[in-house]
Amino acid sequence: MSVIERGEGTPTNLEKAAAYYNKKDYAEAEKLLAKEYAANPKNSIAAYYSITLIQDKQEAKGRVILQQLYQGESVFKYDAAYQIALSFVKQKQPENAKKWLKNVSPVTSNYSKA
Repeated sequence: MSVIERGEGTPTNLEKAAAYYNKKDYAEAEKLLAKEYAANPKNSIAAYYSITLIQDKQEAKGRVILQQLYQGESVFKYDAAYQIALSFVKQKQPENAKKWLKNVSPVTSNYSKA
């Protein structure tokens, strides 16, 4: 996870969450991202990193947010589809995973992995 904001001062909640995520402390990252998402549900970065929920065994909750992101116009649209597919793989639901992998656009970086 990479969230970089230029400038000096106290790190933002997104920057702190990124640090926790990169340390694989998904529960702490999720707490900060939940605050950001609750304050601004249209924040695509906070919404996309609901993948912390998936990492923290809250797949269904994470998928709800990612599906909303997929249905919108975010730059994370196809990344959200890919992460939803991975959440189904994690839960050993290959048919659902295949359905979501088909939603990954060929013009994205995850397409070859999909």
